[in-house]
Amino acid sequence: MNGLSAISLSNQVNDEVELETLCQEIRERALTGEFDDQAYVSLDIIEKLKKIGVYRALVPARFGGEECSPREFCE
Repeated sequence: MNGLSAISLSNQVNDEVELETLCQEIRERALTGEFDDQAYVSLDIIEKLKKIGVYRALVPARFGGEECSPREFCE
């Protein structure tokens, strides 16, 4: 594995950890009824989803996205 591959793998692991942490936070907050009471997802959650790239995951690379396939996104 070259240095670039190691960095890419490290970034992928960090992204997965961030996503799992965020999913856990969303689950916990949903259980409190926060989102039902507000009738929307809190802005801080939206910002965290943006930060980890959820919204650009399926966007083609030519438009600045990650160009994931639906299968890759769901994994």
